[in-house]
Amino acid sequence: MPRQVLLTVSGLVMMAAAGGLYLGRQQAALSETEVINAIADRYVAETGGAHSDCVARPADDVGAWLVISCGTASSISQYWVDRTGRLVTPTAGPDA
Repeated sequence: MPRQVLLTVSGLVMMAAAGGLYLGRQQAALSETEVINAIADRYVAETGGAHSDCVARPADDVGAWLVISCGTASSISQYWVDRTGRLVTPTAGPDA
């Protein structure tokens, strides 16, 4: 194999590894507080409610990480969030 091809492939592999490490570290640093605040911001934008209307608990569902409930006694919205911070649909459990 020509030396230039080997150097090019090695360089691309190192760039891919560095990019994966960088993105993995960012994902691993996602905290519960950041997710709860993001969902509370969404709730406030959608309904005009307050951030203090939202509470979170661990999810019973295998595919979810947190359940964030926002609202008042008469109207509650539940947001199921996975470990990457995305909204998911509950698949099982008492709240599904």
